[in-house]
Amino acid sequence: MLVKNIMTKKVISVKEMDSLEDVLKKFSKNNITGVPVVDANGKLKGTVTESDVLKTIDICLPKIRFDNQSSFSLILEFVKKPNIELLKQGKHCKKIKVKEFMNKDVVTIAPNEDITKAAQLMNRIDINRLIVVDNGKVVGIIARADIIRSLAK
Repeated sequence: MLVKNIMTKKVISVKEMDSLEDVLKKFSKNNITGVPVVDANGKLKGTVTESDVLKTIDICLPKIRFDNQSSFSLILEFVKKPNIELLKQGKHCKKIKVKEFMNKDVVTIAPNEDITKAAQLMNRIDINRLIVVDNGKVVGIIARADIIRSLAK
C-alpha cells in the first residue's frame, strides 16, 4: 500500500510569519500536535511541533517550567486565560514568529512510497508523523495512527 492511499490530504499548516499564538490556536482548535510550515505556494519550509512550542514558552517565560508533554495543556490554558502577571513578564511571547522557533530539518516522504518505508522511517528516527511532499510542495501528512489503521483493515 502506498503513502498516498492513507495519508491525510487536508493539511493544516502555518506560515513563517504566523505567531506562536496562531500556532497554539490551530493546535487547540484542530486537536493536533504538529504542523508543516509552508510558503504562499505550499512549499515546505519547516515544521512546528508541541515540543517546539514547549521549548519556546519555556525560554520566553522562564518562571514556568514545562517538564513533560502533558504540560502542553498549561500552555493552552495560558492562551485561553492569560495570567496577567506572566503576561507582564513575557507579553512578547505569544507574538514570536514561527520562523524563529520552527524546525527546518524536516524528514519527508514521497506519496508513491510504500507505507512500510514510512513506518520504518518513523521508527528509526522516532517521530510520529511524516510530511508528504511532491516536487517540494506539501500534499499530505502520514502519522503512525494512519499506518496502524491501514494495517488493521
